[in-house]
Amino acid sequence: MKRDLRAEIRALLLARPDGLTTRDLVVATKASDKSVRHSLGSMPDVYIDRWEFPRQGPLAAVYCAVEVPEDCPRPARAKRTEEELKEYHRAYTAGWHAAKKAEETPRQGLTTIRGPWPTQQDA
Repeated sequence: MKRDLRAEIRALLLARPDGLTTRDLVVATKASDKSVRHSLGSMPDVYIDRWEFPRQGPLAAVYCAVEVPEDCPRPARAKRTEEELKEYHRAYTAGWHAAKKAEETPRQGLTTIRGPWPTQQDA
C-alpha cells in the first residue's frame, strides 16, 4: 500500500499550531527532504507562517496548516421557463438594436473641424 505523506504532514501540522520546519517534518515522518518539500508544495492548505534563523545554515521556513472547510454545495437552479427565455431574448435584442442605431446615427447640427491647426507662426 502506498504511503500518504501529505496526510501525515497535515496531521503533524494540525497538531502543532505554532508550525514546523521542513527539517522537523523530515525527522518526524522519516521521509526524504525532497519528498517533504514536494508534498508541502502540492498542499493548498499549508502555508509559510514565518521564517526562523537556525544556528547554522540558511533561513528555515515554518509551515502551518489550516482547517479546510467542506465544499460549499452548489445552489439548485431551476431552468428558465419558455416565457422567461423569450422575454430575456426580446430585451437583449432590443438593447442590441438600440445601441447599433445610436452608433449609426450621424450627429446632426454639429460641425466637425479637422486639423491641421494654424499656429501663431503661420499667421
